[in-house]
Amino acid sequence: MRYLRLCIIMIGAFLITSCSSHDDLLKLVPADATGVICINSSKIIEKAGLGETGNIKIPDYLQKSINQNDASLVSRLMTALPISGIDFTSNAYVFFSDAVFNTAVVANLDDAEKTQKWLEQDNTATFKDKDSYKYMLSGNTIYLIGDDKLFVGRFTSVTLDDAKIFSFARMVLENNSGKSFADNDEAKKALSEESDICAYIRPSTITKLAGLLVGSSNSTFAPLINIIAESDIKALTFSLTFNKDKADFKSSAIVGPNSQYVQLINTLAGKPSDEFLKIIPKSMDYIVSMSVNGNNLLKLKEVQKIIATMSLDPKMAAFDLKGAIASVNGPLAVAVYQDPNFNDQSNYVVAVKSSNPMSIITQINNYARHYGQAPQRDGNDYIYEYYNQQITVGTNGDYVYFKMLNFQPIDGFAYSDPQVRAFFKKSVMGIYANMRTQDAKTKFGEISMGSSSPTSSAGNYVPIDKKEPNSIQSFLQLLCSIKADAYSTTGDDSFLPPEK
Repeated sequence: MRYLRLCIIMIGAFLITSCSSHDDLLKLVPADATGVICINSSKIIEKAGLGETGNIKIPDYLQKSINQNDASLVSRLMTALPISGIDFTSNAYVFFSDAVFNTAVVANLDDAEKTQKWLEQDNTATFKDKDSYKYMLSGNTIYLIGDDKLFVGRFTSVTLDDAKIFSFARMVLENNSGKSFADNDEAKKALSEESDICAYIRPSTITKLAGLLVGSSNSTFAPLINIIAESDIKALTFSLTFNKDKADFKSSAIVGPNSQYVQLINTLAGKPSDEFLKIIPKSMDYIVSMSVNGNNLLKLKEVQKIIATMSLDPKMAAFDLKGAIASVNGPLAVAVYQDPNFNDQSNYVVAVKSSNPMSIITQINNYARHYGQAPQRDGNDYIYEYYNQQITVGTNGDYVYFKMLNFQPIDGFAYSDPQVRAFFKKSVMGIYANMRTQDAKTKFGEISMGSSSPTSSAGNYVPIDKKEPNSIQSFLQLLCSIKADAYSTTGDDSFLPPEK
């Protein structure tokens, strides 16, 4: 469930964030911040049926989810809403930085005493008085209250003493530098979107946020993340709006003229297609597809270095890696299904469009036979044993596929879903996910996000309940179902609330 870790943080920020047309607290965000997230709490409170901003109540549908999952982080945060003392009618911002505080929040309060009491109970620590401020240190987090404002900052330095940490936090609330993120007109525009959640993120923060989603030790998505993080993109903007039947997501990349990133993506992109969905079982939880032009991919120096390195291995002499890559011209898709009965086992299907799929199959077979691993035949499929797991290799039209499944698909293939087909048919890069509870017994909805151009992407979250759909209620119930240990996996945990 690591992909939901950022969502957990967003709900945590929901307790202390709200967007509006005013930017008084944006002036407190340092000018060198690498990213800002803004949440329109008043809109979300209304849409989620949480009452009014000054009189928040937990509705029955959410209380039921909280009672069933009272140990989850989001359940605890939602329970704190009525007692938080936060002013949900005014602006607040979550921001990221490469300075002292890598993650921080500034917010207005309507009852500072309530906020102090809540935070002391939640952290089993007490506030201290200093000058006109109250502050509390808990682990690597400082909470500072003053002038009906709250600052929460997480720091990574172990060399700073308490006095210096307090001093740096105070500087944020007093804006001693005189410069702020509000001076950035481009960012201000992005953060004033009429949406429920909006963000402005500089590339240097993308890697950190990706660490929340997939873990910093996971290298699967590293190449895609690095393309963005090391590109000439100025910033990425995001917006999320919860409507009754679905939530709409939009993002854009802010680039300069003659952007090398845009040229790179246009060069690498192949023609999208939905045909690969004939290979993907309908039950898969995640489907990721990127349409690639193999000939152009071979022109990249990074790819040439990888091929040169792999060619040094004598075992690769029997495989024409360069020819296999050159034959790709279309979707390269990966589908994953996490087995709820075996947490350490996932099911995978990889499908690649090739101008010569049988050539790739023949090379794989020759390579395997050369090392005494001749495959078993099952019709048109070739079956290999790999670490006591079966890998099935075969072709379907113009596609080569690799399957590692511990179940037989009985509900058909994703191609039978017209909405999924339409989505991938137009998306050069697309992500589709079934959002389930950790035990995979309950499905809450579906998320899709895709791009047809290098600088813009769009998607939505659709709740499973079609009779009385409510995207924000469904989303909150999903987040409440996440167990307390779902965010304690390997990765960059510096954004996460301290554990009890």
